[in-house]
Amino acid sequence: MLTRTAASVGLLALSLGALCGQDKDGAPGNPPTALIAAGIDKDGTLLLVQYKTIYLQPTAQGGGGPIYNERSLSKAALKGVKIYGREGKELTVEAARESLGSKETPILVSSWGEKLPPFYRTVFKDDVLLFAFPQQAPTWKPIQEPEVPVRK
Repeated sequence: MLTRTAASVGLLALSLGALCGQDKDGAPGNPPTALIAAGIDKDGTLLLVQYKTIYLQPTAQGGGGPIYNERSLSKAALKGVKIYGREGKELTVEAARESLGSKETPILVSSWGEKLPPFYRTVFKDDVLLFAFPQQAPTWKPIQEPEVPVRK
């Protein structure tokens, strides 16, 4: 009798783990990557914003030069990309465009069509958008280190 009870409890724990968004081994799944979107243009291309802090080193002084932020835009085609809300409901490009509006907005991206694992749904706001790319998702470029300034 103890064996049946233990087996039932074990099966229940495995089921609840899956319902909570965790794998059998308790892992929450791959986290999405956070990026900043400036919107979706009329051609259905996602506009991504990236800021890079530039550290200048005057050649005469050997360091301590000015610092400024450089803003750049990149584009990511949305062909084959599925867009989801936080709860996993698929959205159209038009609905995503309306949700993003014209201001810079944090978004989530995933590779290989992976949806937002249930574990992470509690971390993000209700209006978060996940762009599930069919291949490799866009990423941030490496940030320049302050110890390696740009020379002018």
